[in-house]
Amino acid sequence: MELKVDNLSVKISKNRILMGTHAASEAATCLKRLLEEQETANIIFAAAPSQNEFLDALSKTEGIDWRRVNAFHMDEYIGLDKDAPQGFGNFLREHIFSQVPFRTVFYLNGQADNIQEACQEYTDLLLNYPADIVFMGIGENGHIAFNDPHVADFQTLLFGGLESIAHNANRKNADLKFFEFGNCYYFNADKKSEEKVLAPYSEDYHLGLWVTGKKVSNSWAHADENSSVYELKAYVENILKRLGLDLHNLVVGNLTDDIFAAALSINTKGGKRLASFGIVTKKLLKAFDIDNEVYFADLNWKELMKAIRSVKISYKEISKFPAVKRDLALLLDKNVQFAEIEKIAYETEKKLLKEVELFDVYEGKNLEAGKKSYAVSFLLQDESQTLNDKMIDKIMSKLVKNLEDKLGAKLR
Repeated sequence: MELKVDNLSVKISKNRILMGTHAASEAATCLKRLLEEQETANIIFAAAPSQNEFLDALSKTEGIDWRRVNAFHMDEYIGLDKDAPQGFGNFLREHIFSQVPFRTVFYLNGQADNIQEACQEYTDLLLNYPADIVFMGIGENGHIAFNDPHVADFQTLLFGGLESIAHNANRKNADLKFFEFGNCYYFNADKKSEEKVLAPYSEDYHLGLWVTGKKVSNSWAHADENSSVYELKAYVENILKRLGLDLHNLVVGNLTDDIFAAALSINTKGGKRLASFGIVTKKLLKAFDIDNEVYFADLNWKELMKAIRSVKISYKEISKFPAVKRDLALLLDKNVQFAEIEKIAYETEKKLLKEVELFDVYEGKNLEAGKKSYAVSFLLQDESQTLNDKMIDKIMSKLVKNLEDKLGAKLR
């Protein structure tokens, strides 16, 4: 299949092998024509598993005088062992540089004592041998080698999911729930060291969740209902619970981040970020041409696995004594978040308070300017006895006082 996008010709193959074969055929035609016009050709190669089929087919193409071709590669890791299989030069040596008789192969030296000098030397080589052809791939998030555009943010899985959402939405499939496990990469300038050149770089395993479109659609039993950030919040909390984490022992707070219009973070008491979730900014959605709201959660799986090492699974008999629910209608400033109410509630009553739920939010007529109303339920249970009114009233009075003192809440 072939199509035209502006001045770009796009060819779509049925599988990777065919795609590599087609790309190699066009590359060989271009290279042969170039060698008819000039004595030598200078080519820059990209190193990635996505190039496997292309490089294999190109190396087996007949009629190319490789003895007149100088080869470069686009990028290289710093500080790897000389023979490390992850090295891009080693990858290209295996897949193309050792397969055909190049005139010269110029390797980037990632083991150099002075990296700046090594980069300058390679720059000088490229100036002396200007590139005629670059065989490169473009990643799904737009990255080209390590020269990443702004959207190619490897510190989050978000953007790959947004591309998938846009792809589906453009094909009339806008009600979506995605998940993906993948690596995220970070650079910490404070850890830069001349002795340990890789110290500033780190890699963490993450789980991403995306929710967009309608939660319920075309159902005879239920009216259409849009997805919401609260649906995503439930998914995140259920994952944490299934892993065995006690949500009461985690710290939930507001999060300010460029990718979120509004968001919450979930940390350990030691300050380690376990998860963040929220509403993706309109600016990013516009960049991907997405009309619906998108809700995204990022769970640091590496930190979660550390957090559950100390979790002990225990079983106990279901309580014979009934739970008691009490509701409060609270008048609060608009900037107060439910997470703050929840935190204060569990700090106030650590033993008997089992659940705190927000079941209604009201903003509008008959309320003071800058105020909103939260209807919150509190579930109390003593597993050794039946709670009486005196005990319940004492807990609720203490809870109301703390909410009034710390958040300026008023009972409606």
